[in-house]
Amino acid sequence: MTDNPKVLGRYEIVAEISRGMMGVVYRAVDPVLGRTVALKTVNIRLAESDSDRGSFEDRFMTEARAAALLSHPAIVTVHDLGRDPESGILYIALEHLEGRTLADVVQKDGPLPWRHALTIAGRMAGALDHAHERGIIHRDVKPANIMVLPGGDVKLMDFGIAKIDATDLTAPGDFLGTPSYMSPEQASGTPLDGRSDIFSLGAVLYLMLTGRRPFDAPTVPGVMARVVSIAPDPLDVRDLPSDVDHIVGRCLEKLARARYARAREVEEDIEDVLAARPPRHRPRPAAEPVAVKPGIGDAVIGAVSRLRWRALAAILALLAFVGLASAVLRRPGSVSTPIVALPSAIPVPSPIAPTARLDISVRHPFRMATVRVWVDGVLAVEEKVPGRVTRNLLAVKLRRGTYKGTVDVQSGDRAIVVQVDDGSGFRESRRIRGAFASGEPRVLEAAVDGVVSKDMKLAWGR
Repeated sequence: MTDNPKVLGRYEIVAEISRGMMGVVYRAVDPVLGRTVALKTVNIRLAESDSDRGSFEDRFMTEARAAALLSHPAIVTVHDLGRDPESGILYIALEHLEGRTLADVVQKDGPLPWRHALTIAGRMAGALDHAHERGIIHRDVKPANIMVLPGGDVKLMDFGIAKIDATDLTAPGDFLGTPSYMSPEQASGTPLDGRSDIFSLGAVLYLMLTGRRPFDAPTVPGVMARVVSIAPDPLDVRDLPSDVDHIVGRCLEKLARARYARAREVEEDIEDVLAARPPRHRPRPAAEPVAVKPGIGDAVIGAVSRLRWRALAAILALLAFVGLASAVLRRPGSVSTPIVALPSAIPVPSPIAPTARLDISVRHPFRMATVRVWVDGVLAVEEKVPGRVTRNLLAVKLRRGTYKGTVDVQSGDRAIVVQVDDGSGFRESRRIRGAFASGEPRVLEAAVDGVVSKDMKLAWGR
């Protein structure tokens, strides 16, 4: 805490608040307006070359411009931006907040009641949606960047590594962020959008509910490996509504496309749960996957298949009755009574198509996964399939689980749906059609592969 300047620009330095890789944050006073501010500086001395120093300054200016575009009650306010004429130090004057960071609150007080945790997460989701609508990705949502004020309000701080989509100041592969809360996209160096912040928000909500980080390991590579390929332990919180578990799980989906599409949806689902309403953005149960519902034609064929035998049975019963009645009435000595004539040609449904065999093979990389198979919209298989460890890679255990089974299906054209659900964030379904002939088995192979981005494939085997 030595060598602190006395003045930067017009601001009088009072004390040092914190230090980080990018610079120092001071408590300072603006003598012109008479208010206390948090003065954040950038430490360009860390850079070894002029180009590196230029990159540091560019990122600092990006923070200032990003934060200045935002006006939301849950985002810290930017007052000023400048450069000290004597030292050349860049600074940004921010709203000075009195309170504790969320990291400090959880560390000292432990897990939060689930309603309190949801309230904080909902406000953060609203702040992030405000930023995302303006093309800004925070990229470092974590408990240390959330300030809890004495009155209970919360503020999202530090857009120091925020990315404005229109600029090239931060390349997609740059390693920026805090490992325990970064998204799989950040960990793997792939392009980001607002769903990366949603993943980080889910990790923060997990911490608030449990008091522990969802992805923890002794080393940074170990943490990153868990982020990209290992689901967190299930939430073990007393009296926690299942809808809360759903919100956290959907935020922490490994694949960005499986998460909430925007932070506003997270905020709305949280509002619904707090009001004891069903979350409006929660998909229907897995037994009726929206994306893989059979077509109307499939449903009609299934209905006809079920009904035609009932009709056949009724017609045969009628014929038997008519035959018996005719025999009785035509006995010797009986009075001949005319019988109402039946049509000469009675439409009789064709017999049920012979059954064929469907051999199914499903492979997954999870500790445990549920495999489900639908045939023409009817659930035919639902099995829990454990995965065994096949290889240790750094701090990651690579696993493989395999399901093999057989389903009898009617001959003809059939729609098959296969779903793999690890119960902790990954759930993918694939649909395929196939023609079946009696006595000719067909093999259907499904596999979930990938260490960083899990991808499910479904194809007919030989």
